[in-house]
This record gives sequence, C-alpha cells and structure tokens, in this order.
Amino acid sequence: MADVIDELKAKGIRTTVVTHKGDKTSTWDDKTESYLRDDRYILLEDEYKDLTEKTDGKIIDLTIDFAAELNDYASEIIAKTAGTEVPDDYVGVTGVELGDDVSIPTDSVYNYPVTVKPVNATNKVIYWSVEDESIATINTELTDEKHCVVNALKPGTTKLIAKSADGGYTAYFTITIADVVSKDDSSVTTKVDKVVDILSDTESKTTKAVLRSSEDKTEIDADTLKDIFVATKDNNKEMEFNFVDEEGDDLYSWTFKGENITDASKTITTFKINPDAASKDLEGKDADAVKKVEEGLAAVKAAEDSEIIHFRHEGELPGKAEIKVKVGFDDTGDMGLYYYNPETGKFELVNAKVIVKDGYATFEIEHCSDYVLSKVDLTKTAETETKANTETKATETVAGAEETKAETTTAAKDASIPKTGDNAAPAAAALAAVMSAAADAVAFSRKKNAR
Repeated sequence: MADVIDELKAKGIRTTVVTHKGDKTSTWDDKTESYLRDDRYILLEDEYKDLTEKTDGKIIDLTIDFAAELNDYASEIIAKTAGTEVPDDYVGVTGVELGDDVSIPTDSVYNYPVTVKPVNATNKVIYWSVEDESIATINTELTDEKHCVVNALKPGTTKLIAKSADGGYTAYFTITIADVVSKDDSSVTTKVDKVVDILSDTESKTTKAVLRSSEDKTEIDADTLKDIFVATKDNNKEMEFNFVDEEGDDLYSWTFKGENITDASKTITTFKINPDAASKDLEGKDADAVKKVEEGLAAVKAAEDSEIIHFRHEGELPGKAEIKVKVGFDDTGDMGLYYYNPETGKFELVNAKVIVKDGYATFEIEHCSDYVLSKVDLTKTAETETKANTETKATETVAGAEETKAETTTAAKDASIPKTGDNAAPAAAALAAVMSAAADAVAFSRKKNAR
C-alpha cells in the first residue's frame, strides 16, 4: 500500500474512498498474502486513512447520509474549479491514438508518434509512462507532446502508455525488445555480436542483416568488421550499417552487397558522415578538408545550390557501398554528385542522376573523400568560370597594351614641348640668341673696316 500511496502522490492523483466508516475488516498480511484469522480487525476508515490524507483525498461514508456527503464533496470540487475560465475558442481533447505493437532491438533508440484528437485541440499535453522500466525507459528530455523517445534496455515485453492532460484519455501499445528483430522473412535488425552468425546461417531465409546504432557508435572494431565483411561476401548477403540521431530518426546508412566486396580486409576507421558539412562546425583536418571544398564552390559561385558531404573515413572501401544520407533538397531524380579533387582543385562528376526521396539522397561510392551534391553542373560551371576569367584577363591585357601605347605617344609629344616651370630651356634659347647677335655684329664691323 505504501508504494501505491507514494506513486499516487507523485502523480498528483487525489484519492477518494467510499466505504462504511464504522465497519471493521480483517487485517491483510502481505507475507502470507491473506487475511489474518484472529481478532485483529481495524475500522475501514483507518484502513484508508493514509491513502486519503497523503494524497489530499477524502473518505465518504457509505451510510444513510451518503448522498449529503457526496453532495458536499461535489460542491467542494466545484468551488475549487469555479474560478477557472474556459476561453470561447477552447477545443477539448476527444481521444488519443498510438500506432501498432512494435518490436525493436536491444540497446537501440526509437521514437513513437502520438495522435491527439481532434487535431486542433487546445491542450495537447501528453503524460508518458512505461509499464516496466527495467525493460525500457523514456528519455524525458527529448519526449514531447508529439512523440515519445524510448531507450530499449533489455529483452522483454512492456507497454508504452500515453495519457492526455485534457480529459485523461489513454492509449497504449506493446513494445517487444529482443536481440534479433525480424523486419520480414529476408531482413533482421540485430546487435553487432549477432551479425556474423545471422549472415553465416545458410539455412535461414535471411538475406540482409541491419545494425542500427546511435551516431556516437560509428566506430566498430576492425577485426569485427573484417568478420562481418567476410561473412557478407562468402554467403553473398547484404549488410546495412544504419545510424540514427538521439531521437531515433535515421541520419545515414551504408549498405554492402556480398557480390560487390572485393577486399574484406580493408578497414573502415569510422562510418561517421557529415551531411551539409561546414568547416566552421568541424575541427582539425576535417575542417581543413571541407574548407578547401568551400573555396572550390565559392570559386564557381555554386555554394548556394550545393551541399558538401564529408566522410570522416579516408581511402578505399572493402567494396562498393550504397550510401543513403539525409539532405536538405527537395525530391528529385537528377541531382549531381561530384568528387572534389584537392590536387587539381576541380570537381569531377561521379553520378548525374542521384535520387533524392523523402529528404534522403542515395548513391554509390567505392572511395571515401569529400563529395558535393549539387543542383548545378559543377564541371560546366567551372569551365564557364575559367573561360570568363580568361576572357577578362585577355581584355585587360589588350586594354593595358592600348593604354601603354597611348602613354608612349603622349610622352614623345611632350618631350618636344618645354614643360611648364622648366627654366633650363628658355635660358638656353636666350643665350643662343645673344651669341648669334654678337656674331652678326662682329661680321658687320669687319666688313665696314675693309671698305
């Protein structure tokens, strides 16, 4: 009883008990789970005293004055709520709906949406609870009125319960947690230590294993990865590494087919992908690598129409991988995927027909580096920009040559004209004139004497 009282008090549930106060009852023995058979009787009003007092409740005596007491109690409740004003446009809740029963793998995170009816209800606050918190818990920081984020702890079955604050409408469904969860006959989601066994089971109908992990678990032991890729290749099956955010929503996935694996020994240091990457959000060599791509996009004026997809792993993969990554583009079937070559500083087309559906782009790669998803043709944009720059430089060169020629001609003309403020030329001219006049005078004198 004490646990029940504590729980009711914690949830703010007021308890009212209707009983015969004067009647006696046998004392219940928790150890033997039975009523004691001796004279140890207690009054019913004392039996429920703790329950009602600690939850701010009330005992109504089921006697001849029951109607009067009930009326007083109702009047008390009405008095406490009389001051509450309900707006004219207030829309009350009429029901709550959850999805179907689900099965999820151990150590995973999932979120479950809830539907409050009607859709325009004023108060959509939902109180969430799990029947058995040793099997699953609720992430209260991420859970809100629209969905509940659940952490799967261990194999078992429990119920996820949603209760509306307005009206107290309740809905629930069953969650089954297991180490291996079948999507259908051909695909299962499991833990990392179960993958190899599933892929190696030749008698099973399973052709694909899915490892679903949070984004903080993108690094997997090299030996474990090698065993997974060997099992995938040898049994010609599929292996998907699926990574989700803290709320359980898909971020990106890597899928390898056995027929495409060429070297199972090649190690993937990390499956981490930065979609719509920005150097300001990264550090070290990752920031430096993305910065070069940003500069390349800026040079061809295509930054607004493109997204950089940065792979933390560098180098070749064990084989061709299908990548599915969340992007910020609308659905299309002709998005371009480009590889940025840091040595040449140019964009190289990888795939001109990348499909974007429901906010996710899907494409294949064999080598991890920095890629760009773009709505424009980056190769043509680069050529156009280069051509424009060349023409601009040529125009500037011709203009420069004409200007130099003009300056040379002007300088030549200027050289024949005395410059304003230059005293040397006039002085020289005056001296020459004086000397010429003197010479003429001497010659005239000689001529006169000779006569």
